[in-house]
Amino acid sequence: AAAAPPRDIAAELRTAVLPASSPALRGLPGSHTEAGRCAALLAALFGLRLPEAEPALAELGLSPSAVRSVCAALLDDGVLSSTPDGRLVFAVPLVGDSVAATADPDQVRTLHRSLAEAMLADRNRGVPVDYLALAEHIVGADATVGELELADFAERVAPTDPHRAQRWCAALLAAPLADKQVEGRVTVVAARALYDLARFPEAAATARRALDLLPEQDSLDARTTLINSLLRIGDHDAALGVATEPDDQAARSVPDGMQQARILLLRERFDEALGVLSGLRPEGRQQRIALVTGVRMLAAIGADGGQWRDAEQHADATLSPLSPDQVDTVRTALAWGDLYTSERAVMPAAMPSPAARRKPPPSLARLSAATDALREGHWPAVVTLYEENTADAAEQTYVDGLLRALAVESLVRQGRSAEAEPLPDNTSAEQPFGHVIGWAQAGLLLARGEHTEAIEVLRATDRRCRTLGYLTGRELVLARWVDACVAVGDTAGAQTASRELGRLAARVATVQATLYWLVSRLATQPDEHTVRSAAQLAQRYGDPFLAARVRFHEADLGRPEALRTAHSEFRRLGAADWQRRAGELMTAQRMSTRVVETISEGDRRLIEVIAAGATNQQAASMLGVTEKAIEARLTRLYRRTGLRSRVALVREYGERGSDTA
Repeated sequence: AAAAPPRDIAAELRTAVLPASSPALRGLPGSHTEAGRCAALLAALFGLRLPEAEPALAELGLSPSAVRSVCAALLDDGVLSSTPDGRLVFAVPLVGDSVAATADPDQVRTLHRSLAEAMLADRNRGVPVDYLALAEHIVGADATVGELELADFAERVAPTDPHRAQRWCAALLAAPLADKQVEGRVTVVAARALYDLARFPEAAATARRALDLLPEQDSLDARTTLINSLLRIGDHDAALGVATEPDDQAARSVPDGMQQARILLLRERFDEALGVLSGLRPEGRQQRIALVTGVRMLAAIGADGGQWRDAEQHADATLSPLSPDQVDTVRTALAWGDLYTSERAVMPAAMPSPAARRKPPPSLARLSAATDALREGHWPAVVTLYEENTADAAEQTYVDGLLRALAVESLVRQGRSAEAEPLPDNTSAEQPFGHVIGWAQAGLLLARGEHTEAIEVLRATDRRCRTLGYLTGRELVLARWVDACVAVGDTAGAQTASRELGRLAARVATVQATLYWLVSRLATQPDEHTVRSAAQLAQRYGDPFLAARVRFHEADLGRPEALRTAHSEFRRLGAADWQRRAGELMTAQRMSTRVVETISEGDRRLIEVIAAGATNQQAASMLGVTEKAIEARLTRLYRRTGLRSRVALVREYGERGSDTA
């Protein structure tokens, strides 16, 4: 018999795997040749070492020589590449995926199982194995082998790679696990991974399942994840129900008690929260630190210094007290409802918990960014953050209402009240940190000219703050109350609110509260000392809007240049209404509202020389330049400032040294 012609495997692969008509292969045409079948199985395994695959492929009827020949052909054609550690990877993912899709699923599972069993045997003999590769083979085998190992691997990678942990857990939970303890462990890891991926409804459902599978003493992680997930989707009642189990105070663990106190804080039941914390008995330094953190949070909202120190002594008398900067940070953050920043601020520096180092949930991260943007004058960014949060359906928390309030405030400051009107308003000042919502609602009413209605909202909001025991954040309400009273000409009411704000600022002792009080004083009783103090604090606090308001009120001391500065700053910030107010006062005082350009020190010196009566030739001699240079500089100044004469330049800039750059 004539000898069979030698097979050209590379040619077969070019025909079967990469047909000329379709470089991006959608599937193997016709019957599978040995080469095509081998290529499909290799693509399905994607990223293994050839020596590991050869024995498993041999079990499926593919000889090692055929496998090596196929790999060589794929490498020659550029379809396959190899990594420095010897792994084989399809160079074009679309081609690799297409080829893998043609493989027999049963054969792929068999291949993964064979490889997983071989690696597990090596591991049991003490041979080091790549646990990531082993985990992928276990998943590829539908978790019908190596369940315990995969559970361990998922727990190991969950803190750094929740995507992979969740995928591995899903494979395990889809398999019929005989060991309920393993199933419970896997469910807890899956719930934690889903929470870290901001998939809070799924995390809550998975954590509930874990609680049913685990004994009480092993359910702390599942309970914590469930409570946090319920808080993220806004179900505070359910979260509180989980946190209060067991009912016996003596049997309650410190983590359970901390969770309960946190929810009570959100529900603004501060006395009950402090009572829960006072009944806990921490074991170990980590629990003492956590307890101190909770106590300090409650104290920051409403307790005075003495209560704060007493609460800290109960938790741990050995820890260093908070510094003034820490107190300022936590109370300012709480004024805006930013729990994440405030928790980090009060966490003792000696040993911050892992939770303090984790990224905050998306909504809390947006709230922190929005409060910074509002203070720094980046008002369009606040609206963008609100819109991002609205588009994120995974969370439904109290933060939604706060971000809406900040978006309304930023639009009002820009004179865009009409755009703030249609923002969906399903929030209430009765929600946690509702004083921010009342403050923003009153600001919108003031912008619409509904002054009496704004005062009523502020009165009700302040009453609620006093009833609940709020100190932190009440400065927002009182400062706006002063503005509302000034708007209706109620000088006595404005002064009364300002005095109350002064007493509050003395107790809260934050830069924010003190600055709001000083600005309110300038609106009612301006004086030189208050101007200086407010200007310094506004610079320290980093709020250009309040700094401009200081300059606006400084004009009442007979300083028109301060009014001009305020007008320019309001214009730069986009504070349309305040710019209009400043412009109206400037017009009444016969001051030009034209924008004054900033000039250099050299330009100012030239204007001073001209103001003294020097001609161009004399100015050139005095400044050590040519006459043509003087003429060129004057031409440039006319073009930049829009002025047309030397007299106008002197009148506009001759006495404005503060505007130089």
